[in-house]
Amino acid sequence: MRKFLLSLSAVLCVCLSVYAQRVKKPKLPPSKSKQIHTFISNIHQDGQFSGALLVAEQGRLIYKKAFGYANRQTEELFTNQTPCYIGSISKQFTAMGIMVLQECGKLNYNQSIRSFFPELPPCMQPVTVLHLLRHTGGLALFGDYPDMNEQDVFNMLAKQESLRFSPGDKFEYCNAGYTLLGMIIEKVSGESLNDFLTTNIFAPIGMKNTYVNSMALRDRKRATGYYVFGDENNYDTFVGGSASVVSTIEDMYLWDKALANPTIVSKKTLAKAFEADKLTNQDEMYGTKGYGFGWFVSQKNAKKIVQHDGGFGGFRSYIERQPEQQNTIIFISNVRHSITGQIREGINNILEGKPYTIPKSSWANKLIERANSIGMANAIAEYKRTKNTDEGRSYYFNESEFNSLGYYLMRNKRIEDAIKFFVLNTEENPTSANAFDSLGEAYLNAGMKELSEQSYKKSRELSEARSSTQKTSEKITKQ
Repeated sequence: MRKFLLSLSAVLCVCLSVYAQRVKKPKLPPSKSKQIHTFISNIHQDGQFSGALLVAEQGRLIYKKAFGYANRQTEELFTNQTPCYIGSISKQFTAMGIMVLQECGKLNYNQSIRSFFPELPPCMQPVTVLHLLRHTGGLALFGDYPDMNEQDVFNMLAKQESLRFSPGDKFEYCNAGYTLLGMIIEKVSGESLNDFLTTNIFAPIGMKNTYVNSMALRDRKRATGYYVFGDENNYDTFVGGSASVVSTIEDMYLWDKALANPTIVSKKTLAKAFEADKLTNQDEMYGTKGYGFGWFVSQKNAKKIVQHDGGFGGFRSYIERQPEQQNTIIFISNVRHSITGQIREGINNILEGKPYTIPKSSWANKLIERANSIGMANAIAEYKRTKNTDEGRSYYFNESEFNSLGYYLMRNKRIEDAIKFFVLNTEENPTSANAFDSLGEAYLNAGMKELSEQSYKKSRELSEARSSTQKTSEKITKQ
């Protein structure tokens, strides 16, 4: 009997083993890190990302990887230690520098900026440090150019005869304000901005490869910037506190961790950086969105989000912190793409367990790439043939991107190509005053005065119509 039972047991074990082998185990979904890798690898292969990406979830690092070349000519790879411009993300370090000085009692947020620089025009007397931190000062706006420096910005402000609006009445993103904050740090501390931030922020955190670029430091090795279609878009900016910081993905993660466990300033002082000003707006991606000190501060579906992007020339960067969830997204790129929001949204969807979409490719970059091979006229004809096909629908058409790359063509003496490019932009955006204004400028540079006047006239008409519509809308809203 005992032998029979042992035999039966053996048979059952064999049967169960065979059955287990035949039954397929349910396929587990890819891990979040694998999904992120698939997502960003697709974008890199499409040519729209070169650089480094880091993602942390619940305070734990789940993804960190670099892609592409830091320098395409030498074929030096972009690594997690590659220094790269981070553009306007520089502002959060400048804001922290101001908070350090405030906590030490060396300045206060309500101080007039003219108490530091009496040579600024009298109209700036009501503008305070706090207004600059929150982009509510009404200072002049400017576009950057190669080797632009702090003094260039200051000279421009010194000529400003009136403010753009009363301080505190309006949010208007203003790089000049943060350049001036950097100069205030230098004036109060008696040190260069780089020396002050290195001593008080970078070194204590361990950010060994981060610095504020200047003429004296311009020969330090960093990533080279590029357009998506491959040409270099690489220049320096020395505007200090608004955009001149160079950093690495690993150093930026040290910064993120230092913000989670503050030691540079007290928790009470740091909290001000992550408090949105009363001037907020509704944003499709971020919800209710305002500005703190060097950070956009948002609230969506009960989730607090603090973030900032950066970019000039061939450089793009992004940092987002979700404090309650302890989630972090950071990327720095040496390719001038226009998909920062789509990259952020895809990664955030992965973190939330939602489906994600690979961003479309850029028509503007595709056209210039094809024009370099077959000529601009043929490239535009190819675009018109394919834009409504399945292939064409895998690309996006962005007016501001077309405008920017049109000026790239003009700077490179390709005026005829630029005109064709701008004409296409007006055809695709027939109600854009800016598109016609740029076309007018291109015609003027080509000596085509009559066509230039027609384009400028069209631009003025569209601008006036838009202004009239806006005023009518404001009247209705007030009623």
